[in-house]
Formats: sequence, C-alpha cells, structure tokens
Amino acid sequence: MQKNNVISYRVEKCCELRGGLNIQLIIKADNLSKINLEKIDYTNSIALSEYSFALIENIFASEQSVEKRGYYHWGFHYHDISSVDRIILKLIALQKNLINKEKITFLWKSLDLLNNQNELKVINQGIIKLAWSTNEMRDELVNNIVDVNYRRELSVFLNEIVCFLRNGVQISGYQGIYVLGI
Repeated sequence: MQKNNVISYRVEKCCELRGGLNIQLIIKADNLSKINLEKIDYTNSIALSEYSFALIENIFASEQSVEKRGYYHWGFHYHDISSVDRIILKLIALQKNLINKEKITFLWKSLDLLNNQNELKVINQGIIKLAWSTNEMRDELVNNIVDVNYRRELSVFLNEIVCFLRNGVQISGYQGIYVLGI
C-alpha cells in the first residue's frame, strides 16, 4: 500500500461547524424548518474528507432529487429517518462487498450516477460510483483496492459512518441528518 495516500479515511467527531474541504454529517434533532447554519446544533456531528466522501457520495445523493445529485458534495442536504435507513443499508452492502468480493469496479463520473434505480443492486455487483475524482484519487483506488489492508481501512471508515448514523436514533428529538459540504 502506498504511504502517501491522497484519500484520508479518518472520521472526526465535531462539536462545531468545520470548515475546509470536508463533508460534515450532523444529527438533526432541532425544529428548524429552514436551513440556518448559525442555529444548527453541531454537537453530534462528524467530518469526513471530501475525497473519502466521494466514494460514498452517490449513496447519499441517490436519496435526493435528480437536480440535487449532480453536485451533492456542494451545499446542504437533509435526509429524514427513512432516507437514513436506506443509506445505512447501502453502506453496509458496500462494506460487505469490500470484504467478500475479489473484484471491485469503479465508475468515474458517469451519466448513470444520476440514476438511483437499483442502487443497491449495483453496489452488490461490486461497483462503486464516484460522482467526481482526481487523477491521484483514481490512481490510489485502482492501485490499492486489491490490497487487503487498504480494503480493511475503507471498511473501518464505512463502519464508523454506519455507527454514527445508527446512534442518531438515541438522541432525543432525532429526525434524520444534515449533510453539509463546505
């Protein structure tokens, strides 16, 4: 495995709005009807690198309208409880495939990314769709995905996100999650 990877699979717990090139997942337990970054409670949130989120962005985006999918990682999105439940199922399927499938295929910026039909079926075929990527990301993924340690690191990353999403239900007033791309 390469030592200087571009993609960081670190998941950081946050208690405030986090700037930089990352995606922040925030438990929604407020009564806000409009997006207001100053009034959101960030106490229960995690931050992921923009590069690592690219691997799972399509899973989250598939729960949104077609208009919001193309540039999902930019902006602010809300997922209700049933949407979060579907996201969890897809993340678990991806995690299982990383462990069980010998071959993983990547789709780079494809028109198919806007089609969320049979998303779980596509994941179960060992396909990871990336809405965007850099040459360095593609090189890292293609060269390292065969490495069992790299897959394990990616699997741990997915597990941390699933645990965070599952633990949200324990928070009083839980209504789903906000996804904020900064």
